[in-house]
Amino acid sequence: MLAAVGETLSSLRHIREDEAFGHLLTETGDVTAELDLEQLQVPRQRKPPKRYIGDAVGRVATAVCDYYRPLYFLLVDTSIQ
Repeated sequence: MLAAVGETLSSLRHIREDEAFGHLLTETGDVTAELDLEQLQVPRQRKPPKRYIGDAVGRVATAVCDYYRPLYFLLVDTSIQ
């Protein structure tokens, strides 16, 4: 059982690399084009309330990879923990 846990952790650490995320995003784009589905888009992001950000400009993801990258790594990191 410990060997299985070790193998799973090894696989998860392997997919936690930037290359693995780029490969996944590329494959997703290829499959959506092949199946004639809508391409991934950045969801509309609301501007945070002024009381939270003051005069600063809120961070807004402009590209699909910028939006999904933190979510992907959060998921993988949570799985590893």
